[in-house]
Amino acid sequence: MKWAAVVSISVALLLAGACEDDKLIALDCTPGSILYCDGAGRTWEDKKVRTGICSWGKQTCSYAGWSECEGVTDPTAEVCDGLDNDCDGAIDEDYPEQAQLCGMQDDIEYGVGICSPGVWMCYDGYLRCDGHAGPSPEVCDSIDNDCNGVVDDQLPNTTMEVCYDGPQETILVGECKPGIRYCVDGSMESDCVGMVLPSPELCDGKDNDCDGEIDEGFDTGSVDLTFIIDVSGSFDDEIERTIYGIAPLLEDDLTRNFKFSLVVIGSHSIPGANYLDGKMRLITDFVPRDEFLQHLETALEMARSRGGGDEPSWDAIRYVVENTFRLSFRPGSNKVIILMTDEEGQTHDLAIPQHREAEVGAIVANSPFIVHVYSDNGFYDSFDDIFRVRDNFHPLGDH
Repeated sequence: MKWAAVVSISVALLLAGACEDDKLIALDCTPGSILYCDGAGRTWEDKKVRTGICSWGKQTCSYAGWSECEGVTDPTAEVCDGLDNDCDGAIDEDYPEQAQLCGMQDDIEYGVGICSPGVWMCYDGYLRCDGHAGPSPEVCDSIDNDCNGVVDDQLPNTTMEVCYDGPQETILVGECKPGIRYCVDGSMESDCVGMVLPSPELCDGKDNDCDGEIDEGFDTGSVDLTFIIDVSGSFDDEIERTIYGIAPLLEDDLTRNFKFSLVVIGSHSIPGANYLDGKMRLITDFVPRDEFLQHLETALEMARSRGGGDEPSWDAIRYVVENTFRLSFRPGSNKVIILMTDEEGQTHDLAIPQHREAEVGAIVANSPFIVHVYSDNGFYDSFDDIFRVRDNFHPLGDH
């Protein structure tokens, strides 16, 4: 007998002997078998695909039976972490903070001005407080930046701009000075308040053109003076008083180099007379002082005899400054206009109706003319843009 056969017979006998003492045990599974499982105790022979973070566990069969489900990862609640926690194929589609407000600070009233809370948003697996806006320093923009319920209030000095539109070398020279722009209606006001720019030099003891010199270019003894007188009829007493008042002055050495011209307003047109636009009449071009009184007498006669008419005082001033009357101004002379009327400032220039007080004032301001106005106190505001200097307005009766 071969040795292998002997061994087999011996094992069989041993086993036969063992079976005489013990009962046979039926196994639950075939040792070495594998099942796939989940955390709920369900099992499958074939491996199924799971999404997200989820994975199946394994149970292994041994002579002792099936093992526990090992290595299983089941779905959990979705959170913002860049993973598919609930294993539904979508990432971060839901998270506990979704649609919740964030960023609120104490003592801030959200919903006022620019202030609003944020909302938690999930971006690339990270939570971010999106859309929060808190208070900021107030600026000039028609918005309540500091969230106190008031727009553009308590602005810091940085929102008030120092401004100057003239040549830089003229700042703080002579009469020139910068101004300030303020916040108005959410933007810096276009007007530079308080700014004084260079203007044509006047014979007034000031450096008007801001070049460091005073009254340069003037013959201080030479004056070309134009009277504009209202001859509407209600003003005859004032004209007569002017004649009496000026007569002694015309004999003073002070007026030796003065020349005078005369324009009248407030009279009806006379055929053949020298009228401008049918409203204003040039009585005389510049004449020496010894001839001027007779022309004032002409104005007095017109006021007494011909009644009222239009009184376009603003237009008359503009036409003298622009020399529409073609007056014979002397080069370098001091140019002065004296308006005398008992009516408020008016214009009857229908061809150019935009010429109003402020615009005539701008024309005068950019000229070498000094304007004096004699009128009722009640009409001060209708001429102040033109005469500019308060002392150049004279209430009737004071002259």
